Amino acid sequence: MVMKPARLSQSGNVLFLILIAVALFAALSYAVSLSMRGTGSGAQREENDTSSGVILAFGDALKVAVQRMVTVNAIPVDDLEFNLPADFSSCTSPSVCVFHPDGGQALYQTAPTPMMDMGGDNSAGTWMITANMEVKNIGIDGAASINGNDITAFLVGIRKDICESINRRLGLPYATLPQMANQAAGADMITSYNSYYMDYDVVPAAEFYSIGSGAGDSALTGQQAGCYYESQSANYVYYSVVYPR
Repeated sequence: MVMKPARLSQSGNVLFLILIAVALFAALSYAVSLSMRGTGSGAQREENDTSSGVILAFGDALKVAVQRMVTVNAIPVDDLEFNLPADFSSCTSPSVCVFHPDGGQALYQTAPTPMMDMGGDNSAGTWMITANMEVKNIGIDGAASINGNDITAFLVGIRKDICESINRRLGLPYATLPQMANQAAGADMITSYNSYYMDYDVVPAAEFYSIGSGAGDSALTGQQAGCYYESQSANYVYYSVVYPR
């Protein structure tokens, strides 16, 4: 009978300490939140890092899925199909469809509109997977051909600050971004989607663009992924080599 009040007292003390700890944690979280709001540059950089991480992760996941299909499942690279989920019924076979659950099992996603800067054109958040370009010193360099151009994923029209964040994470120039002049591939990918996208089959290269072969974008030579400014179409473009050839 004598010990009961002591136990009640101890329990009350523990509960009180827990409540204090919760209150302190809430106060600390609120202070940190206010601090981040007060230093917009730090908060914006964190947001950009998160966005660039999402973009980089998609390119990496796509690369892994394709490598597995080609090396483990023995799917010829020219048979790969990148049909979107809404178009799975058009796949020659689920086994050759990179995004199909019975194929490459890659998870398709569009880039959220806030990451993009294409004048409100939401289609700019759509990934373009094409064999119409190559990256210098990745695979074999040569003239445009279905066997020479790298299979590459592009995201055209991302925001400049996210482009800078991507290159900073990759150890590439970001204060002054690499620049491709005299090319409008980015705009072409949006306006002539079916001429580039590899949905039903590998699209033969109609044109030849080489990333990293000019004076302005030489920093991208031999780089599997990166971001650059396309001056002719005024787009910031991210690329990731899915399969070098």
